[in-house]
Amino acid sequence: MRVPVDRIVWPDERARASYSEEQRAYLRASLGKYGQLSDILVRPLQGGRYEGIDGESRFNELVGAGASDVDVRVLELNDKDSAMVNILMNVARGDQDPMGVSLSLGKALEAGMAMEDLAAATGHELEWVRFMLLLRDLPTGYQEALRDGRLLVTHIRQAVRLPNPQEMDAALEAAIRFEWNTAVMKNYVDNRLAELTAVARMRERTGVEIPPPAPEPERLVRYAQCLVCGEMVPNEELNLPRVCDGCYTFAKYAVSQCGKGDPGMQRLYRALELHQAWDQERRQFLIAEDLKRRPLKEPSLGTPVPGPASQEGETISKPRDMSPEAWERIKAIIQERGP
Repeated sequence: MRVPVDRIVWPDERARASYSEEQRAYLRASLGKYGQLSDILVRPLQGGRYEGIDGESRFNELVGAGASDVDVRVLELNDKDSAMVNILMNVARGDQDPMGVSLSLGKALEAGMAMEDLAAATGHELEWVRFMLLLRDLPTGYQEALRDGRLLVTHIRQAVRLPNPQEMDAALEAAIRFEWNTAVMKNYVDNRLAELTAVARMRERTGVEIPPPAPEPERLVRYAQCLVCGEMVPNEELNLPRVCDGCYTFAKYAVSQCGKGDPGMQRLYRALELHQAWDQERRQFLIAEDLKRRPLKEPSLGTPVPGPASQEGETISKPRDMSPEAWERIKAIIQERGP
């Protein structure tokens, strides 16, 4: 069915797929070479007009190329079902304008669709639906930033971790001004929360109402938390090697017991020295105890390494890795102590 383009209207509050300039160029070239291959979805309105449900980008390209009418498929849908079809068609394409999705979800909700049904229909958790609906409450400037890609939904998710609207506003303003990616945004929020937590603890210890410091986005994003000691350090002092869980756990334990930096290394080195000395003394003690139970046999350089001694009357040879001097000292100890 062909319908004149001036009889089709597109609602402002609807989900829209986001296209790059390259994708738009491909769409334009395809329409120019092959024409309209798929119908535009519409539903009937009063007065012989139609409301567009899906295919707005194709519609706009066709109108821009001079088309006076387009192929449509008319669906008899109420407000709720129309909003849901619009959401599903655009979510399935992968890239969407998040504000369009939010407003379309709101329309479906207002038309009587339950949140649980919205979650099931879109293949998301209930928490995703609730969060997307909250985007409608953002200030207009941030909604526009979501539409044009200056902000992503992940920026908003990070910002809502902050304790109040003023902190959220400072974070989002900084993200737009400095063009932060989502990793930098997370770093800022982590550092700001640590800063606010430190102030709260100081307030509890002193009983003094200490105001939080003003947000300093440029300073805070220069720091990050060390995963081993937990302290905030400049980014240039951080290393990001590939570390397995076992090594990571050991490193955290070593730092917690010995400290970090050169003092921690010295403590760890000293502890290792003491352990090695103790282990050597233990080995010598066990050899001495073993020698007390056996008659001695004079060593020679070619003496083979014996097996474990357990029977009375067996002779024992000098261990291959023991020096003659140490062997003589061991024999002296045995002779002093007697059998």
